[in-house]
Amino acid sequence: MKKMLLLLALVMSAMTVAAQENVNTNNTDAPILLERIGNTYYYNNLAMNQKECDAFLAQNNLPIYKEFHSGYKLQKTGWSLLGVGLGLDCIGLGLTIGSIFAPDEVAFAAMLGIGATSLTIGSCCEIACIPVLVIGYTRMHDSVDYFNISQRNKQKTLSLNLTASQNGLGLALNF
Repeated sequence: MKKMLLLLALVMSAMTVAAQENVNTNNTDAPILLERIGNTYYYNNLAMNQKECDAFLAQNNLPIYKEFHSGYKLQKTGWSLLGVGLGLDCIGLGLTIGSIFAPDEVAFAAMLGIGATSLTIGSCCEIACIPVLVIGYTRMHDSVDYFNISQRNKQKTLSLNLTASQNGLGLALNF
């Protein structure tokens, strides 16, 4: 009796495995989502950089494009602030160190004053770039999520049509 139950259990499990292999899980109605890996965006096996993704969203979803584009501009501004800040720091450091070798007191005071001002403004630009970059990249990344949500939530059109064929009249439900 135990052998019969064991054999029956094996046959049943083999049948369920065979049935699962024949099931086609390809859902052609599934929406194509926009994926992001680092700063590369993928849509339907097409790789895009930030600028190309900006143009793609401009063509496909205007409200989400506006969010992505504002983040794109903010991150460009943040990187510009960082570059300007580093440049001013280099100039300020050079003037501050160069003031040691100034020929007289007036040149020493001028170089030291301009160098310290340049260092201060450069440091402020570097500090300001941090929240600007964070907000810019957050907006860009969130807009990809918003795009995917809008793709998933697209409602299918449901229509009921009266059709005529050589076999007669019929109702066709399309969804």
